[in-house]
Amino acid sequence: MLTTGTISGGRTAWSSRVTVQGKTLSARFWYDGRNLNNAKEDAAECAVNWLSVNTGNSSAAGNTWTGW
Repeated sequence: MLTTGTISGGRTAWSSRVTVQGKTLSARFWYDGRNLNNAKEDAAECAVNWLSVNTGNSSAAGNTWTGW
């Protein structure tokens, strides 16, 4: 998991990327520093969705992830 930031108009926005099976997937949105965990969760959700499509496991995207 990689977290990156960019400064725009004096504020820093954060996003995240995760690499799964050689495929790098980015979070869909940019977040302010207070919501950095949301960027990580967003990238993880993108990875789960990508895995469910590319492994033929349609139930993977419907799993409830607890204990993170």
